[in-house]
Amino acid sequence: MASPTLLRRLSSSSSPLPSRSASPSHTSSQSPPSSTEPPSSQPQPQPQPLHLPLPAQTPLSFSPDPRAPIEVCLVERGVLEEMRCGICLGLLKKPHQCRQGHLFCLSCIERAIVINPLCPQCRDPLARTDLSRVLYVENKLATLRVHCPYYFTLDTSTGDWKPDPERGCSHVSSLEKLSDHVSTCDFEPRLCPFSRNCGAVRLRDLEKHKRSECAYRPVPCVHCTLDVQAAKMEEHLAKCPAVQVQCPQCDEERARGTLNIHLSKECPLGEIKCSFGCPLPMLRRDLPQHCLEKVTEHIEQLRLMHVAAITSLREELKSAQSKFNEELDQLKRMPRIDRKLTWPVDNWTRVLQHNAFARSKSFTLEGQSWYIGLYPNGDDEANRGYVSVFLFQDEPSRLEGRLHVDFTIRILNRDPRRYVSKALKGNFPISGGQGWGECKFVKASDLTESNGFFMKFDQLQIEIDIAVRSARTQI
Repeated sequence: MASPTLLRRLSSSSSPLPSRSASPSHTSSQSPPSSTEPPSSQPQPQPQPLHLPLPAQTPLSFSPDPRAPIEVCLVERGVLEEMRCGICLGLLKKPHQCRQGHLFCLSCIERAIVINPLCPQCRDPLARTDLSRVLYVENKLATLRVHCPYYFTLDTSTGDWKPDPERGCSHVSSLEKLSDHVSTCDFEPRLCPFSRNCGAVRLRDLEKHKRSECAYRPVPCVHCTLDVQAAKMEEHLAKCPAVQVQCPQCDEERARGTLNIHLSKECPLGEIKCSFGCPLPMLRRDLPQHCLEKVTEHIEQLRLMHVAAITSLREELKSAQSKFNEELDQLKRMPRIDRKLTWPVDNWTRVLQHNAFARSKSFTLEGQSWYIGLYPNGDDEANRGYVSVFLFQDEPSRLEGRLHVDFTIRILNRDPRRYVSKALKGNFPISGGQGWGECKFVKASDLTESNGFFMKFDQLQIEIDIAVRSARTQI
């Protein structure tokens, strides 16, 4: 049992106490001794308000019924004045006292002395080791009578907690047993699983709410069995494809989703046209009788239709034949490929390093000798970094007249889609022994094994298709 001195300090903890020559015991089961020394002649510093960065509260996951704070739940509100923390002014949690007996929540005073190592009330120096538990206060807190926190409802307009005897939990227990009750209380507000718009629903009412009250609960449509929000069921039924509706023409009931098919292909009162080309429309149910009565006319219509179809096919055949003859004439005028040659360029890496001109073996065509030549790093400064490939003529001085040459040069790749190909043409002979070709045929850096250009180890393959014919005109 605490002494009267401690009780007086609990009720007047806002006043600073005079200093004592002996420090009070840290054992909370004993009451601090009464002060017998006269007050110090020096004025005591007045306690200043302490502003601490209180921990941010976890936002509630729903509204408007979070749990009421413990200070609101006290049956006897007057006890709060004796059990109030000197910092947060709320009900003490893990009460600890300084050497002068001023009471604080453990978490509050620990944060306070980190900022300023003085007691917020008596201003005496204060360290964590100076704090002691107060068993008397702990025992008194444990036996406080409190309402269930779900007995109260938050008035959102004023921010006040108000008792709610009709909808709240009426359970009253000691503070130390409150957590056991709260963990099983069926008045706990819960979030509706279907929508946050429902707000808080008491746990005891949640099943009923989910089963029959929630406007957002899924309800199976009796026609199509799809789950639809209860509030939108009427809107769904107005469009549901499985709902039976009457045909506007024959009054037969059909599923809404098949009504258009019924109207276009099945309804006996639907208006249709005769497939044989009769001018007047009729009802679908009258079509069989119409066909029986108009056999002769229908046969004549079939004859005319067949004649028109045959005439159209003849015109198409004539047009196709004309197009075929034009393409055939073009093929005949195209020069034939007189020679195809493949030139394997071995040791390509060494050729590229030495930057030396390379040439194929000579071949004969139209009585003339030809060869392919390439410059691995361009034929002049403007074409550096590119492979230049040309068609040359051996000993052109014996040629009488001029030759027009169409030729295609391609560098092969393991993937035929990646061939590098150029279609070229030129007149021979050329003064100075020059050839026709492409100065920037391909970047030399692209001709690598990884790009697929080596058909064998370090070997390029260059292919040429060449056609030679006499020509008197320049290109």
